[in-house]
Amino acid sequence: MDKFTQLATKDDEKEITLLFGDTSEGGVMDSVRTFIFLIESSGVPVRTRNTGQIYSAASLLFLAGGKRDGTIGSRISFHPFTVNSNGIRIDYVNKDLAIYGREIKRQFILISKYIQRRVPLLSKKAIREFFNAPEYVYVEFDDAVKCGILTESVPVKV
Repeated sequence: MDKFTQLATKDDEKEITLLFGDTSEGGVMDSVRTFIFLIESSGVPVRTRNTGQIYSAASLLFLAGGKRDGTIGSRISFHPFTVNSNGIRIDYVNKDLAIYGREIKRQFILISKYIQRRVPLLSKKAIREFFNAPEYVYVEFDDAVKCGILTESVPVKV
């Protein structure tokens, strides 16, 4: 985040590109939400580029780009919402949900609204299906272009 802050405060910076490489595995939602807020409030145009596979919370960070592009063969994935507590994974459908229910529901609503705002072509139903699937949902390059997750594609240079 420090590097992003430095780039965002340069007067000559026209656009920042955040590169998501071979495997971007996600992260802690609080940190990702903070970085998303930093991107959205910076006033600097941010492009996100997928050159591989993006998973979990990294998928949400990728959506923060005003322009989002990817290379052919790249993909992005979503999965059922989970919470980690003291190193123990608590699934969205786990019996322990009663204990953490309010927080999980709050996070789910925030994330759903964020995705709807960033990718208006995705229906509420599709977003619910992403997070209620029994396992990871992979959105391949062509489908990501069709549904608006990618706003552009990167030409392949040979």
